[in-house]
Amino acid sequence: MRRLVLSLLVVSMLSACGGGGGSSSGGGSGSTGGGSGSTGGGSGSTGGGSGSSGGGMAGIDAGPFFSFVGFSEQVPVPANETCDLELDSMGRAHVVSNYSYVVDGGLHYSVRELDGGWTTERIVPVVGTNQTGTAAKIEIDSAGKPHVAFIQADQLANPNRTRLFYASKPAGTWEVEEIEDAGFQVSVFFSFQLDSTDTPRLTYRIRNAIQPDGGNQNSVVQHATRSTGAWTRETVHQQATATGFDYATNASLDSTGAAHVYFMASQFPDGGNSPSYFIAHATKSASAWNYELAYGNNFSMSRGASAVGPNDELNLVAEFTFFRKGPYTDGGWAYGGGGSAGNSPVMRTAPNGAVWDFTNTGSSSGGMLTVGRYVNGVHVVNVDAGVGGVRFSGWDFDSNGHPWGAVAKSDGVYLIRLD
Repeated sequence: MRRLVLSLLVVSMLSACGGGGGSSSGGGSGSTGGGSGSTGGGSGSTGGGSGSSGGGMAGIDAGPFFSFVGFSEQVPVPANETCDLELDSMGRAHVVSNYSYVVDGGLHYSVRELDGGWTTERIVPVVGTNQTGTAAKIEIDSAGKPHVAFIQADQLANPNRTRLFYASKPAGTWEVEEIEDAGFQVSVFFSFQLDSTDTPRLTYRIRNAIQPDGGNQNSVVQHATRSTGAWTRETVHQQATATGFDYATNASLDSTGAAHVYFMASQFPDGGNSPSYFIAHATKSASAWNYELAYGNNFSMSRGASAVGPNDELNLVAEFTFFRKGPYTDGGWAYGGGGSAGNSPVMRTAPNGAVWDFTNTGSSSGGMLTVGRYVNGVHVVNVDAGVGGVRFSGWDFDSNGHPWGAVAKSDGVYLIRLD
């Protein structure tokens, strides 16, 4: 991030440690980092399936690997649950964070200006002791304006029912819209992006109702697009039989704006031959969503994250396994170990094309921050960044290729830079 002054604040809960090593030579990056990502949480075990470890793709100079905390500052807002971060073209940090259980809590939007000062405003107030602004994700459009998506609990009488909302600030005040209220719950594991035309895109999973047998949940994966002030919703996948509702659903956009949606399921819509519990990759062609099996044989993707590389190669991390598809895999899916998929994985593509992931290795109560990187289709390094008690985090890159993160811990949300 470009700043005239950066004062290093030593925060006891966020201590710096020695840097991990990279594997590729070369300098830093060029243009300002942007992009989008997805959130998740939890961990699990790997399964079997088909595929092979992939080869390399020439042309990406990974540059230095930044893995220790060189800058740390607490965001001056009451929050310690979930958070996200975007850097704008000027280098300012935009942070959304939430706190559900205090009077001055709710969902907040904070900006760190170039002089080091913070401005903070509340998007939505706290709703009793219910979830408020949970799993919020932020994107900054081409005009520098914020867009936020978040989960909100229902009224006090029904705290287990959750809904999906979108907030924007086109002219000085926040405008909040309800996106999804069709089901009993909306999962906190959803994806939010702005495409190249600043169009908001959301991918999420809803739980409609308990089935007649009283045991199974009707789970629906949806993709929503906002255009000319209205939302268009499309069903990507309908799961009418037993499935894990809270298993990961995420998406990333390629250079054409096409969404690549990943979800765990147990049956394709046509009921055809498929393994029990598999990772599906869905894309839309013409007016229909098409599916393929990315990985199978009872693989349980409880949490995951994805990103598209510089040549539209696909990258997915789930259950400590890295999946990829592109020119270097001959057009098929390949997989290998080493991925970082703890409680809240985030996968982002750096300005130079290298794909990074960030996660905490514990539960939602907090764990160690782990940083990994993939270069030319191969997982290169995975290191402990020396930050403990991390619940959730959001990430972006500055113009020098340094990762900046908003990190939620039990005592607050911190803005950090990795060096």
